Amino acid sequence: MSQFIWLIDINGNCGLSDAEMLRFMKNKGIYTGIYKHKIDINSLKEDLCREYPQIAWISITQNGTRLFIDISEKTENTVTTDNSVPCDIISSRDCIVSDIVAQSGTPVVKSGDAVKKGDILISSVFEGVDENGAPIGFAPVHSIGSVRGRWQEKLSFDVPYKHTEKMYTNKKETLYSLTLFGKNFNINFIKNGTKFKKYDRIDKDIQLGFSPDYPLPFVINKRMFFEYTIREAVYTQKQAQRRAELTAAKKLITDYPKTIAVIDKRLEYIQTKDGLKASLFLTLEDEIGAEAQR
Repeated sequence: MSQFIWLIDINGNCGLSDAEMLRFMKNKGIYTGIYKHKIDINSLKEDLCREYPQIAWISITQNGTRLFIDISEKTENTVTTDNSVPCDIISSRDCIVSDIVAQSGTPVVKSGDAVKKGDILISSVFEGVDENGAPIGFAPVHSIGSVRGRWQEKLSFDVPYKHTEKMYTNKKETLYSLTLFGKNFNINFIKNGTKFKKYDRIDKDIQLGFSPDYPLPFVINKRMFFEYTIREAVYTQKQAQRRAELTAAKKLITDYPKTIAVIDKRLEYIQTKDGLKASLFLTLEDEIGAEAQR
């Protein structure tokens, strides 16, 4: 049993799925259960790099009955800009400028200025004066710089007092199956699974083997079901406020990219007979500069 590969570990892949790579490898004759001395690691590396040009680096090693494939994918090709083409940096939104640094071009706004979407922040045109005070014009440049801006937003949502919630019954059911050589066998002889109508499920796979480096082609699949019922409930005012806080925190995570800095936030409530009307006031900051060719 120790002369065969029983587990293939793929690490470092993001755009490539394990299933896709395993399917390709199987077509090339590499699969769980293969006699490990038949594997030509160098040839497998070449085949994977040829099939998937997004692989930047790959390492394949054997350890016991495991085959480890570690890869690093190429980053997305960024669009190269021609710095010889004159362009301005304009504002991508209405806001207040909080910071501006120009590496090339002429800043036309300063920190604290209010700007609107499309306003020029760093100009490609520079005009100077000579020693006599006469204007001197220079050729337009490709503006390069960083401009950050601040703005305010308001998010509104309702938190009704009446709601539904889960109530666990403390009833639990555990089903087992066995995976042998990649094929699953139901050892419970229960075709339709749990008898519970509403449940949460937790799956756990137990890999059998002599050690972590010597797994065997036997996996115990443990599937646990926890029964619950749905009941009608009513929040207290404090519970509704806590729910509003959690909703606001979730909106900050899901609705805004990580690049946006939250400078200030304030949550206010208006109580009604049916619940709370919540308003989240935000002060946000982010990069606002965008290139615009002349």
